[in-house]
Amino acid sequence: MQIYITDEAVDWLIEEMDLEAGDQVRFFPKYGGDSVFQQGFSVGMGLETAPTPETTVEKKEITFQVDEKDAWFFDGNDLEVVLENDEVKFEKKDN
Repeated sequence: MQIYITDEAVDWLIEEMDLEAGDQVRFFPKYGGDSVFQQGFSVGMGLETAPTPETTVEKKEITFQVDEKDAWFFDGNDLEVVLENDEVKFEKKDN
């Protein structure tokens, strides 16, 4: 699995989460809601370090991660983070 994140989404996250160079953002499954990955779960994110990263990408000096214990949620799919209508949206990346 890979994480793809657009520059616009990174800029939005930097502003909304008050991120600074060197910060780490972890994506994880959150019970409740819906996603393109699993019914009954949505994508959560937090300013924290993944204990055992499954995948990592750095953009604009911010590290984005998914922990290996959360990889089941993405079911082998790549995560694409985009900005749509001034909101962050989580999608499956088309390969």
